[in-house]
Amino acid sequence: MNSDDNSTQKRILRWGLGIALGLLLCTTIVTVGVIWWMRHSQRAATVARAPTPAANWSRANFTAHADDGVRQTSDKSWSIKGGRAFTNVRRKDDDSLELRFVYPFDGDFLPAETVTLVRLRWSQAQVAKLADELNITPEQLDALKSVSPATDIPVSSADKEQIRALFEDYLAAKDAATEKALVDAVTEIDKKYYDRTMERIDRIAASVKTIFNQDQLAALSVRFGPGAR
Repeated sequence: MNSDDNSTQKRILRWGLGIALGLLLCTTIVTVGVIWWMRHSQRAATVARAPTPAANWSRANFTAHADDGVRQTSDKSWSIKGGRAFTNVRRKDDDSLELRFVYPFDGDFLPAETVTLVRLRWSQAQVAKLADELNITPEQLDALKSVSPATDIPVSSADKEQIRALFEDYLAAKDAATEKALVDAVTEIDKKYYDRTMERIDRIAASVKTIFNQDQLAALSVRFGPGAR
């Protein structure tokens, strides 16, 4: 065999080795990609199935018709109903607890007009999108923005800390006694703060009502009324 044949065989061998290595590399990349996709899809599906903190505000949980009690609405959030009031609890990333004290905004608890007017304040960005259609002026939008959106129950620091402590007791025991103590405390929050909270909500609704004319309010009530979720 002459040198030309040897050279040709070496080139063929190098090309073959290069092709084999290329195929191996491509196979490895594809395999890793498939494994990553399967794991990512499985994790995404798990996250999609898990309840989110927004479940605190769902019709099923956040309604005047809900029974008193504690409901876990996600792995890091809970909703406690006592009387007419709700305490919504969220565990933050630093492991501390964030508490909100609120009333349900549905037509079974508050007048439909009040629900609509307060939602207009909460939804000013959506209202702004309807400005051309409903002849809403920039001055009206500025006036809406200036109205306070604070409708939470104005619970004192001392009362808030009491609820926090009772909630920690409930998490530690999760029995009927600690749940009842927690629900009873939220019921007392309702009795203590109901009137002043309703006065606050009524003031917000009254302020919003003065901003729009009757035709605008009629059109907006269709989009933001109790049944328009």
